[in-house]
Amino acid sequence: MSKSIFALALVAGAGICASSNAALVAYWNFNGSTTANGTTNTGGNGTLNTTAPDLGAATMSFSSGLTFNTTTTTTPTGNIGSFGGSTINALNSDPSGGALDITGAPDNKSASAVTANGQYIQFQFSMLGKANASFSWAGRGTSTGFGSAGTPNKLQYSVDGTNFQLLNTYTSTQTSFQLYSYSFGSALDGLANAYIRIVIDGATGGAGNNRWDNIQINADAVPAPGSIALVGLAGLVAGRRRRN
Repeated sequence: MSKSIFALALVAGAGICASSNAALVAYWNFNGSTTANGTTNTGGNGTLNTTAPDLGAATMSFSSGLTFNTTTTTTPTGNIGSFGGSTINALNSDPSGGALDITGAPDNKSASAVTANGQYIQFQFSMLGKANASFSWAGRGTSTGFGSAGTPNKLQYSVDGTNFQLLNTYTSTQTSFQLYSYSFGSALDGLANAYIRIVIDGATGGAGNNRWDNIQINADAVPAPGSIALVGLAGLVAGRRRRN
């Protein structure tokens, strides 16, 4: 009997060690986007096509002040679209493909009034059985886009989807992709519904934009209480075997 318990406890302990590593919650590579025709689509803004993650489970949504571009052959019709992407932060050797972009004005024209300042992208996901959420992506912008030094973008989180707390601010007017990575510590641990929000601000031109690619949400898997008890039992059994 003690040998069987000891073996079971060892298996449980191995499982806990495996599950203590960061696990993917959700991932978006935006490679299902459609590229714009740069000749007849004067803004060069493609269509996003889907907000569903490519891996994992989560939802991505946008504030009501943002609209989706629906054309790749005429003047853009919405702020939300797709430009060229990056391999930074990509999984499984994914190609650069497309990237989510948001433009200052729906028609993506420099002289048009900026309508997207103060709008947001929101992510909702489960943290049940998970801890230490982290959020990362490849990002870039333009000189007249969101996330200027004077008015940076905001990264926020919420435990109820209504009240949001500021985690950090960041700038994103550089014209090449770079990695952004943030940890939420224990703030979202164990929640059935956790929320992350990016609030964009500071754009000064209708063609100014930000791009996000290869967005990842990761978290540590938390061992079930029963597994922890088995590990403790393994220690007791091992102690008895040594004494005997």
